Order: sequence, then C-alpha cells, then structure tokens
Amino acid sequence: MANARLVFERVGRDGSHEVLTLRPADIHAALTALSFERDALLRLHGAHDDGLDYDLSVLPTQREQVVVRLRRGAQERWLARTGDETPLEEMSTVPHKALVPRTWASSALALATTTAHWPPTLPWHDAQFRPVAPLSLEPLSFTRVAADPSSAVRAIADTLVRHIDASQEPALALAEVIAELRRVGHDLWSIDRDGELEIWGGDYMREAEGKGLWLEVETKKPAHARVRFGAASAEA
Repeated sequence: MANARLVFERVGRDGSHEVLTLRPADIHAALTALSFERDALLRLHGAHDDGLDYDLSVLPTQREQVVVRLRRGAQERWLARTGDETPLEEMSTVPHKALVPRTWASSALALATTTAHWPPTLPWHDAQFRPVAPLSLEPLSFTRVAADPSSAVRAIADTLVRHIDASQEPALALAEVIAELRRVGHDLWSIDRDGELEIWGGDYMREAEGKGLWLEVETKKPAHARVRFGAASAEA
C-alpha cells in the first residue's frame, strides 16, 4: 500500500509524540482537536514507494485555520490562497495567505496516503509562497465572479474545456483548474463522480467562505463543462 511506510503523529509543545491512525475519522478528530496552546503540529512522515522522504505537517495557529507544509525529497511546498502577504504573528516567516481551512489539511492528509505526488486538487506554493500551478485564474476569483457571474461562468466553462482538451492527462488537468479556483477563493469539493463525469460544489456540511460555484465536467475528450453560480449558468 502507498502509505505502508508513513507514520501519522501528534507532536506536543512539550516534546511528546502520539502515533495516530490514518482512518478518515481519526484524521478528522485529530484536526478538530489540534490546539495552538498544546500542540506543535500534526505530522505525516516517512516515504512512499518512490523512496523520497515525505513530510506533511499541519501547524496550528491562534485562529481556526491551520498552516500546511509538505516536504518531498528536496522540495518544499505550502498550501496558500490569494491574499495578505503580512507575516503571521505566531509564525514570523509565514504570510497570512498560508492560513487555510482545516478541511484542506484533512484532504491533503487523506490524499497523501494514496499518492507520492503533491495532492493535485489543492493550491500548492513554493518555499517563497509563490503559486506553482500551471495556470492563473485571478480574473475568475470568487470576488470577481460574485460581482459579475453571467460573464464569469462562461469564462470558467471555456477554461475547463480548453485546459482539459490541451492535456494528455484530462483528470489531472481538471484537478489543476480546481486547485487554482480554490486558490482564488472558491469553496469547491467533490460532490459526485460517475466515470468521466465529475461534479464539484461548495461544502454542504459546514459554513465556508467562497460558496456559490457549481461545476459539472465531463473529462472525456472533447471535454464538456456546465458551470453555475446563482442564477447564472453556461456550457462549453
């Protein structure tokens, strides 16, 4: 199994180590209980079958959000969103934009047990907190889409189809668009998957910023996308 040589543990500020299981319920419980006052970090570390050192850390902050760092071999990546570059008070070298929802950390941990690569539906940034995605969708940020949904849904549908059709790996191309839309403020989660049809929308389990976008994407070439935001909709 891909996670056979990975260890998941809670590291306390007192130097204690508690080994945890990677069952989804236990990941959720560990993230829910993560405390800035008590815990230094949650850490998934070891190696996948590719032999590279793998270290995914979730660092608590004094807020509800967390900071997620992933080191794979010699490379370092951070999860981050578009936003404030001002350093966090409790982490003087980490910008505010690296504050991400605990649900993102849960997704990163779950995906890391099945792939040695950077979980592709999340917006990774390099060691200088610059986005590493192959495309930039700043003009389609949540703020801009909410301000002018009619033209934005058409642009998103066209982007999805164009990016998927230009790729040799359609599923990865869709993941790249999802990651970038998340980076620019959209709350997106996998709602359903039926063969080459994927449906993505907001988190219906909890309140979250950035809700509103709904995607139905068929990745079989030629790709087809249906996009909705409120009453505005478009197909490509």
